[in-house]
Amino acid sequence: MWGGGFGIWGCSPTGFCKLKATNGSGELFFGPRAGYNRFFVDDLSDYVGTRVYCSTQNRSKNVVLIDRRDNDGDFAINTSPGDVIVCDLYLLTKVK
Repeated sequence: MWGGGFGIWGCSPTGFCKLKATNGSGELFFGPRAGYNRFFVDDLSDYVGTRVYCSTQNRSKNVVLIDRRDNDGDFAINTSPGDVIVCDLYLLTKVK
């Protein structure tokens, strides 16, 4: 469906949502607005959840915004104006 990648919905504080697909390296870029931003994986049917870690990259002391496992692939971060944020999102598979 996504050429080996996966899709993520990103929703701004105003409620505007957009679906984007990861590139061949598994990267995805959003420009979140300041405030409450929600993200969720489009299809987790072959997975048991996600692990997500997001932090700011441009403050004198980088701030971890989220670091957790989630069963439904839905997470939110609260951002400030000018934040540069990097997130690592892992799709978790069942142990065989």
